[in-house]
Amino acid sequence: MKTPHFPVLKTALALTIALAGTTLFAAEDKSIKIDKAVMGESLTGAEWKNVKNQKRKLANKILNLIPSEKPSDKEITAFLKAPENRILLNRWYFTDTFGNAVAAAASGKEKKVLFQVLSDEDWLNGFLYSGRLDNTDNFLPFFMKIAASDKKMQDDPVTRKIAVATAGEYSRQEQTDDKTMLRRYRFFAKSYREELLNSTFKDLDYWDMRIICGWASHNGSNWGNETSLRWSRDNVKQPEAGYASRGGEIHQLNYRLFNICGDTVQGADYYRAYVPVFTERAGINQAAMSYEVGAVCGGVSHYGASAAIANGVPAVTMGEPGHCAFATRNNGKWIDNNSIEWKRSTHWTQTGEREWAFLFNMQDAFSNKKDCIAAMQRIAIAKLFQKTQNLPGAAEIAVQAIETQPINYIVWQYATDIIAAQKKQDPAVWQKLNGIALQAFCKKYPNVGARCLQKLVYPRLMPLLNDDKKKVEILASFWNATETHGPASWEMETFFDAQKSFAGTASDAYLKATKAAVKGKQQIEGVFDNWAAGNEPLKR
Repeated sequence: MKTPHFPVLKTALALTIALAGTTLFAAEDKSIKIDKAVMGESLTGAEWKNVKNQKRKLANKILNLIPSEKPSDKEITAFLKAPENRILLNRWYFTDTFGNAVAAAASGKEKKVLFQVLSDEDWLNGFLYSGRLDNTDNFLPFFMKIAASDKKMQDDPVTRKIAVATAGEYSRQEQTDDKTMLRRYRFFAKSYREELLNSTFKDLDYWDMRIICGWASHNGSNWGNETSLRWSRDNVKQPEAGYASRGGEIHQLNYRLFNICGDTVQGADYYRAYVPVFTERAGINQAAMSYEVGAVCGGVSHYGASAAIANGVPAVTMGEPGHCAFATRNNGKWIDNNSIEWKRSTHWTQTGEREWAFLFNMQDAFSNKKDCIAAMQRIAIAKLFQKTQNLPGAAEIAVQAIETQPINYIVWQYATDIIAAQKKQDPAVWQKLNGIALQAFCKKYPNVGARCLQKLVYPRLMPLLNDDKKKVEILASFWNATETHGPASWEMETFFDAQKSFAGTASDAYLKATKAAVKGKQQIEGVFDNWAAGNEPLKR
């Protein structure tokens, strides 16, 4: 492999020795060695203080073990089969993601915790593959603050997950107050240790923990502070299914447009007189105050969602036109609550997409931990190839990542950006991705498939096509493959608009082909006909 930044071992003998784990030195760089044993080895702070040098060494080792310019999926699978290789990859991705924060952690008082992370594959997977790695500047610093405040955190897999999830989500959401972050961690860690949470909490994985530990009230009120969470934890106890009940158990608030003094819920005076009564050291007890005073849709839904969260059950609030609803998870399935509309926008998202179907889709993707991690690992390798200027190799591996778990929208986001970074774009690659998306999404998650094509594939594919007939064929192929609207109705009209725009001068041909594709499809044809006639969107 041609790697301008990282010298590599060229000979088959050198590669064989490297694979065997024997210590050797590359002719190009005397400082590079292959560790005899990566798992459980003793790490020192000195080598990790120089992050740039350490990242270069790790990259060099990995590239020696994947010598092809454009490795096949079989080669990548063989590389990932060895635990020591996976650790090498995770360490490189960790240093690439967190940069100088790694050096700071390696120099700090809690550096032993950092080295535990770097030697524990599951822990590294939790950091790197439990969601998107956005706004990571505070991720590792927050985590190290947790380690400093709780010397027993690393001793229990559950508190490890709480720590990673809390640090990761507070950083991703660009929250900078480490004191608030620490209070969130301590609340869940202490509640778990005292066995005050729902019995399902201990079995949650990193992805699930991020939903819980990243809880934030949508309207900026006090539903997420420790005081309110503690009250909800102690006073709104339900079995897991109880938080998803639509009929009674979780609907405990009085729905009141006006408080007993006649103040409207739409004004600042509705709770004003009660705030001093319900204010404690850690903040306003919004849950208790709403229970006593009353609320409308926003309070009812935040009460239900925060009660579930406070007891360790995943939940989200959702916006609907002129309304606020919520959803909780029961036995791995998301159930809407206090809902009056099909048009929903979840307030918590990692993909940037808030449509209801994405919550179902991402739950499916992250519940399949094996495929999810395998796909994300390929994204990490593709990023390494990209950073060594091997863009064709990076693109090849990015396609493999999509093929490994084609329902994972986060993988699509990462992979298509990597593929699009090549100077010369091949329309055949994007046509292949269009086909993969149809097969992956159209039967179960057409809403997700539509946004994937609209935002990630069509903008790269359509400018490469000069044949209008081919454009129309590709655009209509989505509706040929889609029979229903999926788990919930969605704004198909915006996708029709986008497709018509991509059709350009062939828009009439697009309308004709799409009309034929949706004919007889009960949940789709009426929506299309109404849209094509230029009418306001159908209520459904």
